[in-house]
Amino acid sequence: MSQIITYNLKAEGSSINFYKELSIFTFQIIEEANIFFENFLADYKDYISKHSLEKLRSNEEYIFDLLLTGLLWDNYHFNALKSELLFTLLHKKLYNMRRKYKSAKKWIDNIRCILATKFLEHSSNSEQTEVFNTPHFKRLIRWLAATGEYQEEVERLKLLCTWIEQLPESISIRYLSEIHAFAKLFTKQSETVLGKYTFNANAFIENNLEKYKERKDYIFCGKKQVEYHLNMVGSELMNISFSRDFHSTEEKALLLPECMRLHLNDSCKAKQAGLDKICSDCSSDCNVYKYKKLGEELGFTVHIIPHSNDFSCWLESFAAGKNVGVIGVTCILNLIQGGLELKKLNVPAQCVFLDYCSCNTHRNKNGFSTDICKEKLISILNIR
Repeated sequence: MSQIITYNLKAEGSSINFYKELSIFTFQIIEEANIFFENFLADYKDYISKHSLEKLRSNEEYIFDLLLTGLLWDNYHFNALKSELLFTLLHKKLYNMRRKYKSAKKWIDNIRCILATKFLEHSSNSEQTEVFNTPHFKRLIRWLAATGEYQEEVERLKLLCTWIEQLPESISIRYLSEIHAFAKLFTKQSETVLGKYTFNANAFIENNLEKYKERKDYIFCGKKQVEYHLNMVGSELMNISFSRDFHSTEEKALLLPECMRLHLNDSCKAKQAGLDKICSDCSSDCNVYKYKKLGEELGFTVHIIPHSNDFSCWLESFAAGKNVGVIGVTCILNLIQGGLELKKLNVPAQCVFLDYCSCNTHRNKNGFSTDICKEKLISILNIR
């Protein structure tokens, strides 16, 4: 498929082959992490419990937090340590204003673009140049928050940092070093297993990122191949962790992104219902229409979700007071953020990736219709 931009889950034929490989690899990571972090996880969960910091989550979720921490340090420590406090705080303030004052988005984004180009710029330096200690961990969190791309992830990292910083310095440095070492191991293993599905990710950065320097999605579009792998495994970890609650719900809803429509412009006749969009059956060739019909057959509803920036507002309205389990569908880089938002709102969820990205917002100005793995969707619904 000549239009594939950064990843393709059909690289080995049907995308169900990808999900089979991902499942095997994820269980391998879980086994390795449970051995690697056995005492670490026990001590961390004991600290959370004693101080009532949150309702204890599953080991799978905490393993993801540790992987996330190590990989983001490996990818962005150079950026975080060189960024000045004033400008990262200003950038974070502007991002929060953008979310609060929708009418001011345009001029706020113009300022954010200028700041991002100078102070949040991607670094080609992939080597670790500084020891991973608590002060550096805090600077990483501050930089990630300023980008606006890791809002939900930052909350997980803050919790981990709260525990790390109260440990003796020698122990905190050892633990952070172990987190980074495990992330390095994950990077090598995931490239071997999952790299064939994401081989275009780094090439896209090399060939296109320079063009994004004046855009608000500069950081998002510059995410490296290993972040795709992290989100792949993270989604599988969350599916495992959230499965029981999802299957206990009375209703099921499939949330499809707008890029799955056949017509990505005004030709689409989907009807607006408040913040929701409902397929109006205008074309039998449309993937949204196909899954709407499948939902009528198997007992789930289909909803077209807005761009991720408005996802929280839409979800709060959609899920309020409902006993509904949702299956979220999005591209790889957006999925973890959405999954963590669902978790925060206590909406039981599962997730499925788009088979490939075609986003006319971030990647391709023309865009083209995308699809998902029907077999994976049916397996999540546990329908034989």
